[in-house]
Amino acid sequence: MDSTTQVGFVGLGAMGAPMALNMQAAISAATGAPPLLVWNRTAARCDAAVAAGARRAESVAAVAAAAHVLFCMTFDDANLLSVAAEAAAAGGVLQVFVSCSTVDPEATAKAAALLNEKGVK
Repeated sequence: MDSTTQVGFVGLGAMGAPMALNMQAAISAATGAPPLLVWNRTAARCDAAVAAGARRAESVAAVAAAAHVLFCMTFDDANLLSVAAEAAAAGGVLQVFVSCSTVDPEATAKAAALLNEKGVK
């Protein structure tokens, strides 16, 4: 990753919010790096990350279209598959999708297949 790599984070719940804050802190310390791009279904969950310097996105698709690397922390299979489908359909520069979700391995495989079809690892 270099200073121009845009990182995104979707899912700022109980586990995702602290992860996003730590990522934004590391990004802030990197000279010239763009701020973390964040989105959550409940927009207020992004407030702490935004206060720390992250940038709020309007949708999953907006994060996926702008980010080279997208971290996803969802709480169930359906949400992971929804985020993966939106990310796959968004186009843009997305290269790597990192699921940190605690979900069924079959859901992870389905999400990977959706993204792999679009060239996302």
